[in-house]
Amino acid sequence: MIEVNTIEYHLTSNDKHVYWPPNSSLKEIIDNFYQKISEDPRISPVHVSLYLALLNQFTIQGTNPIYVFGKDLMENSKISGGATYHKAIRDLNDFGYIRYIPSYYHLLGSLVYLKLI
Repeated sequence: MIEVNTIEYHLTSNDKHVYWPPNSSLKEIIDNFYQKISEDPRISPVHVSLYLALLNQFTIQGTNPIYVFGKDLMENSKISGGATYHKAIRDLNDFGYIRYIPSYYHLLGSLVYLKLI
């Protein structure tokens, strides 16, 4: 529980990015994502698949941020290799599509904020 509060405090106090409000429509998020990736040559089908898996978790959890486990995202996005998954999620973070905060505690999922892009 302490780790979650530390993560949330870190984001609210130091992160200057704008995140999707919890009541954003899925259509709005998808439309903005596809508009952005059409102009971004760095994005591959693996990134798109992973982002859609993140959106699926967003619709299930109904909040932003979402808590995710890599094995679930890998299964939903049809990514079979751990290295491919980790590279793709780091890329989405580095490219500005999400804010990814990995958890090193196996019972607590990693935290992902969907960014307003």
